[in-house]
Amino acid sequence: MGFFGVTVNQICFTVGLRYTSVSHASVIVGMGPIYTLIFAVLLKLEAATWRKAIGMVIALAGIAFMASENGISTHSPSLLGDALTMTGSIGFAMYMVLGKRAWVGATAP
Repeated sequence: MGFFGVTVNQICFTVGLRYTSVSHASVIVGMGPIYTLIFAVLLKLEAATWRKAIGMVIALAGIAFMASENGISTHSPSLLGDALTMTGSIGFAMYMVLGKRAWVGATAP
């Protein structure tokens, strides 16, 4: 858990900010709850319900809207920073899901 929550999250986020803008980083980090739900469903810690799916679609639409404000390009100079920041956000999502998994395992009868 510490590897994902501290090492991956903090290093990737900090280094990623060097290569991207704060506005890009905030949009990418805003996707953290989406990553968390996906990992929780894959590890069978959460059920995929229609409400959760609709919430994810709304969140993705908002993120896409914010990200497309200045146009989306795969040749963006901030692509490396965006990828690093996303890796950090995914690392934090893994930390959250593994923490829940450890908590559920510790409290099971």
